[in-house]
Formats: sequence, structure tokens, C-alpha cells
Amino acid sequence: MAGCDSNSSATSLEDQSEEFEENPTRDTLTEVEKTREAQAELKDQIEALAAELKNISDQQSCPVDLESYISKLNISKKRVVVVQNILSSAQDRLNKVHQNCLK
Repeated sequence: MAGCDSNSSATSLEDQSEEFEENPTRDTLTEVEKTREAQAELKDQIEALAAELKNISDQQSCPVDLESYISKLNISKKRVVVVQNILSSAQDRLNKVHQNCLK
């Protein structure tokens, strides 16, 4: 085999590290995952805020009608859940594409 050109896919460490740093698929997957986590956290915070407003409204006679704000928060929470479900589906599809690319 001496003197023959190799068609090996092995590359130098520098080439591998360059590919590792610039992987758009991995970056996209990471961004989607972070967005999903942020959406879940936002949903939890909306639920906590709505519960707190409901608690304040029940305990005090407040001149401001908090029910409308609670209703708006619940609508926002539903929208966040829809976006979260869309992101989850997108991430699942991206993971499948990524796995197929690795094969």
C-alpha cells in the first residue's frame, strides 16, 4: 500500500475541530431545545402569576377587576402551549433528519 493515495475519510484533528465548531444542524437543534425550554418556563411563570392574581383577587376586595387579567394570562398560556407543541414537533423532526444524516 506504500505510495498509494488513500481515499480514507480520516482527517486531521484540526479539520475535525473546524467541522465540530461549524455544525449548523447541531446549532439548530440546540436553538430549538433552548426555545422549547424557554417556552416551558414561560408557561410555568404565566400559571404562577395567574394563580397569584386569583389568590389576591379572592382575598381582597380590589377596585381593579383582576379576572380580566387572569383571563388574558390564560389566553397567553394557551398560545405558549401551542408554540411549545409546534417547537416540540419541529425538534422531533430535526432529530430524525439529523439521525438520518449520520447514517
